[in-house]
Amino acid sequence: MIFFSGLEANLYCKSVLASDLPKNGYVLIDIFYGDGSEKFSIDFY
Repeated sequence: MIFFSGLEANLYCKSVLASDLPKNGYVLIDIFYGDGSEKFSIDFY
C-alpha cells in the first residue's frame, strides 16, 4: 500500500498490529518521486 503521509501509514500499521497477532512490527519506507513528491509504504515483519 502507498500512503500520502507518514502519519497515515503509522496509524494504519498500529491498527493492523493490534488485530494481526503474527505481525511483530513494521518499517516505514520513504518513496521519492522525480517531481520532488514523497509518499510512504510499509513493510511488516
